[in-house]
This record gives sequence, structure tokens and C-alpha cells, in this order.
Amino acid sequence: MLEYKLTQLAKELTDFDFKPTQQKEGDAGYDLRACIPFKSISIFPEETVIVPTGVHIALDNRNTVGLLIPRSSLGKRGGVLANTIGCIDSNYHGEIQLLILNTNMEECLEVKQGERLAQLVITRCSTRLFNEVTEFTAETNRGIGGFGSSGRF
Repeated sequence: MLEYKLTQLAKELTDFDFKPTQQKEGDAGYDLRACIPFKSISIFPEETVIVPTGVHIALDNRNTVGLLIPRSSLGKRGGVLANTIGCIDSNYHGEIQLLILNTNMEECLEVKQGERLAQLVITRCSTRLFNEVTEFTAETNRGIGGFGSSGRF
């Protein structure tokens, strides 16, 4: 079980439950909401705004990471996470904040108080050290083939 705590603002905004929640059984991510002191904010075209979630988490060990993934309902309206995927390291205990970019070039993006904006996916990560070599010990059928090397269709 992971520990979390809410900011004072999240505790005061009683219309919403700001704790990380899964909406349906089997969901991989925990929804995070906009914890803002206003009914809504407008993000101007091509503007980036930091949106607090009101949530702090404590991951259970150093081999764990939290990934912030935008909800499709945000993307449908032109909103994306400016850094595409956020990374919450196991040693970070500050408030989770979302860097929201409005990609719409003509209209403001309205973010409402309590709106679910992103999902937090908790997963394991490797913390192994790198070992510098002059040649790799294992051969692969791909080798150094990169962008498009496996074909387009």
C-alpha cells in the first residue's frame, strides 16, 4: 500500500475527493485532479501552465517510479502534458504538479476545479548501473537499425 497525503487546499475543496483513484476495476492508472483555488482557469493558445493536483505520494522503494500520463479527454480538447510523460522519482515527496500545454492555436483550454487531467501509473524500474564496454556481448537481428528500419507496412 502506498502512502499519500493531501495539501491543505485539497482538504478544503470538499466538492471533490482529490485522493488518487481508479475509476473502474482493472484501470492501470490513478486519476489526478486539478486542485486549483478557482472554479476554473483558462490556458491560452500555446501557453503552458503548472496545475497542482493536491497530492503528495511516497513510493515504497527505490525500484519504483510513478509515470504521469495525460488523460485522453484532455488531449481531445488540445491539452497535453508539456513534457509528454512525467516521472515521479521514488525520493520525491513534493506535490505532484502537471505541466499542461494548450496546443490549440485558436481557443483557450478551460480547466475546471476537480477535473481529472492525468493518470498516475506506478511501476517498477531498474536501478542497475551501466558497465562501459568496447563491444556488446550479445548480437541481435536488429543491430543498430533505428528509425523506420523495420519497414513502414
